[in-house]
Amino acid sequence: FLDRLMEKQFVKVDKTGFAHQFFANVSREEFVGLQLKGIAASHFNGSFVPMLMSLVSQAKLTKADRAAIEKLIANIPQ
Repeated sequence: FLDRLMEKQFVKVDKTGFAHQFFANVSREEFVGLQLKGIAASHFNGSFVPMLMSLVSQAKLTKADRAAIEKLIANIPQ
């Protein structure tokens, strides 16, 4: 498993000591973004709109969740 993550450059390893130490090579935000792009590509023909619509329709959003989403959309640069 770690070998595959290293091949994809998500993880790096320090082999200088007795025990190998593994470290994240990408931030959580970057990793999640890459995974979501892959899902959009493989399941939604690369389009984010149907993917987001599917997520939103399946979730039980609170008023605070909806307000946060609306704020994010309002702040998207055009």
